[in-house]
Amino acid sequence: MTSARSDSTAPVRLLLVGMGNIAGAWLRAIKTLPGVQLAAVAEPRTEVATAKLAEFGLTAPIEPDLTTAIGRHDIDVVANLTPPAVHGAVITEALLTGCDVFSEKPLSTSLTEAYALADLAAETGRAISVMQNRRYALAIRALRARVAAGQLGRLSALSADHWMSPHHDAPYLNLLPHPLLEDMSLHTFDQARFLTGAEAVRVLTHEYNPYGSWYHAGGAATALFEMSDGSLFSYRGNWATPGFATSYDAAWRLSGEQGTAIWDSWSEHVRTQTLYQIGHGDDHDQDATDWSVESEPGQLRGHTAGLAAMLDAWRQGRPAETSIADNLGTLSMQAAAIASAERGGWVDVAEVVDAARSADFRSAASSARGHVQRG
Repeated sequence: MTSARSDSTAPVRLLLVGMGNIAGAWLRAIKTLPGVQLAAVAEPRTEVATAKLAEFGLTAPIEPDLTTAIGRHDIDVVANLTPPAVHGAVITEALLTGCDVFSEKPLSTSLTEAYALADLAAETGRAISVMQNRRYALAIRALRARVAAGQLGRLSALSADHWMSPHHDAPYLNLLPHPLLEDMSLHTFDQARFLTGAEAVRVLTHEYNPYGSWYHAGGAATALFEMSDGSLFSYRGNWATPGFATSYDAAWRLSGEQGTAIWDSWSEHVRTQTLYQIGHGDDHDQDATDWSVESEPGQLRGHTAGLAAMLDAWRQGRPAETSIADNLGTLSMQAAAIASAERGGWVDVAEVVDAARSADFRSAASSARGHVQRG
């Protein structure tokens, strides 16, 4: 495989593996962004791939699998859009055949496997980036800018409320032991890391299944994280209770020594109140500042912004904002939250990471890698 890094003007040749529900977001982004070429699609259901491409007015060769597609076409980056259970195998094959990888979240369903993939990327000299599109919501970027500029002072606490009742056309979700924690919570945890610039230290989780839930278990959870900057992050997620829904981006409140910022998850404005505005009063009607986050012409968000950022980093030969090195922090946060839900009580993130990187697993990961190479 050749690399477009040797010619920054050449389009990045992208292979999409999997044409399920999430493919539309990627195809829309590919159609929008300059400098990227849909070189091929790997999808055994030819009729599904054909219809999806036609929906977005795109054309590309359709191959039955990743191996065939890489063998027949000149590919720079493999975009992994397959079901989470096979992410590890797809990413491993892509790396071993000389391709870099952009992957849908989660990078892996196993923190152990995620660390093995990071090691394999280092060994092969390839790059892995992960689509964490929720950190590219305009309001989330605006909130991060306020925090980074020190407008709230040192953060003491932040909270996220994610309340929805979607009936996803994704049967695999109800096969997961922890449907919410293993899927959607990953986005909110990633947003928390992005907003604070800090890592989770330990967590206490309570998982439950609301009345009327269509999930077999784990349709809701609350979690309290101690972060490395000294702040507390509280998460309340519920995927199975109707009424007054938030968006997928969650509703946020960030409180620091100099003030508070809030976002309701729907509005085009982030609101802040600072000590300068409220003095020492406690009247909620005191002056506040509304920061507009309305999209300017050409401003990107969601998957389009995420893919643009990964492409820019790839062209420049640098790690993406959502590189595997960064994403391991999000996956570790999620794994610790699940461990706390299963065990009860506080769980140290470092303990979960150490277990994931155990010597026993390193041997198992090496065996799996050898199987892919022999296949």
